Amino acid sequence: MDNIGNELNELKQRDVRILVVDVAEDMAAIVLCEAFHRQMYGESYVWILPGYHSTAWMNVDFSNCTAEQMALVLEGHFAIEFALVRKDDRTHVIGGKRASYIWSELERESPNIWQGYLYDGLWTLAIALSQALGADASFSHLKLLSAINNSSFEGVTGRVRFENNERLGLVDIRQWRNGAYDDVGHYDGASDVFSMKTDLGGWEPPLDATVIERKREYISNLLFIVMSFLALIGISIALIFLFVNIKYRNHRFIKMSSPNLNNLIIVGSMCTFASVVLLGIDTRILSNENFVKLCYVKTWTLCLGFTLAFGSMFSKTWRVHSIFTNIRMDRKAIKDSKLLLILAGLLFVDVLVLTLWAVISPFRMSVMELPQIHFDDKVVVPEIEKCQSNHSAVFQAILYAIKGILMVSSLQHRHAKSYSRLSWQSSVFK
Repeated sequence: MDNIGNELNELKQRDVRILVVDVAEDMAAIVLCEAFHRQMYGESYVWILPGYHSTAWMNVDFSNCTAEQMALVLEGHFAIEFALVRKDDRTHVIGGKRASYIWSELERESPNIWQGYLYDGLWTLAIALSQALGADASFSHLKLLSAINNSSFEGVTGRVRFENNERLGLVDIRQWRNGAYDDVGHYDGASDVFSMKTDLGGWEPPLDATVIERKREYISNLLFIVMSFLALIGISIALIFLFVNIKYRNHRFIKMSSPNLNNLIIVGSMCTFASVVLLGIDTRILSNENFVKLCYVKTWTLCLGFTLAFGSMFSKTWRVHSIFTNIRMDRKAIKDSKLLLILAGLLFVDVLVLTLWAVISPFRMSVMELPQIHFDDKVVVPEIEKCQSNHSAVFQAILYAIKGILMVSSLQHRHAKSYSRLSWQSSVFK
C-alpha cells in the first residue's frame, strides 16, 4: 500500500487528472481508497476501471475507508468492456440470419456470456482455414495468420476485423451514477466510430491537467488617460511660463532671475512630464522592436529632463550662495555663461553614463512573472513587460547617486540662501 500511495502522490504532483486502473477488484479497492485520502476524486478527476469487475465490492467498507468514502471516489467513474452483442441486432450477419435470432439461439444453448465471441471466432477460423488451404490443400501457419488478418464480415458481436493479429471489436462505455452503471457510449474499433451521449446528467469532462494561463498585465486605460492628462496640463503650464519668460525677458525682475536658466528649468520640467506619458506606453501600442527603442527614449528623456531642471536650479542657487557668502566689497558677478558651463558638465556626465549603458548593457524587452493566482483547475500567471539589461542595477545606482547629490545640493544651497543674506548684512553693517 505504501508503494501505491507513493505512486498516487507522484501522479498528483504531476497534475494527472485522468487515471486508468486495469487491475483486479481487490487491488482496485486499495487504489481508490488511497486516492480518497489524497482527495483525488470529484469533478476534477476521472477514474476508468475495467468493465469485467463486479459491483459487489463498490458498496462495502474496505480497510481504512468506509463504504460512503469509497462511493465518493467511485461516483462518476467509467468502465470499459467489450460489448457482448452488436448494437444493431436486426442486421443480417454471416450465415444469412439476423443477429437477434442467432443471439437468442445461443442464449438457449449456453449460459456463457461470451458465447457471441465464440460464435464469431468459429466463423473466423472457418473462413481463414478455407482461404489458407486453398485449392491445393497446402497449409502453413503464416497463411493462416494472413487469412485471419484479411478476414472481415458482420458477426454477432459486431463487424469482425483484425489488425496485427488482434480483433478490432466493439467496446461499451458505461458510467457509474448513483450506485449503478449507465450505458453512455460505445466505440466500434472495426469502423473507427466513437459515439457517446450528449447529456450525461450534468456531468462534464474535467481538464486533463491544470490550465496555466499567462495573463499580460498592463496599466489600466483609465489610469493612463488620467496621468497623461495631468502630464499634458503640466506641459501646457510650462509652455505658458516659457512664453512669459521669453516675452518679458527684459523685465527687471525676470532679468534678475536669469531667464536663460529659467528656460532650461522649464524645458527640463517638460521632459519629465513627457516621460510620464512615455512610461505608460506598452506593446498594446508598439511592437516588441519599437518597445526596446522606447526603453532608450524614456530613460534619456527622464534623466536629461531631471538634470536640466535640477542642474539649472543648482547653478542658480550656487550663484546666490556664492554672492552672499563672499563679503568682500570687490566681489565679481558670476555670469550666466559660467552657470551654463556647470550645467553642460552635468549633462555631459549624464550622456556619458547613458552612452556607456547603451553600449555595455543594451536594453531588451523582458517579461517578468508575478506571483501566481490559483483556482480549482486553472493557474493564472500575471506577467508584466519591462526594459531589461544585464547590468542595469549598476548604471541605475550611478544615476541615482548623481541625481541624489544634485537634488540635495540644490535644496541645501537654496536653504542657505536666506541665512547667507542675513550673515552678509550683519557683516556689512556691524
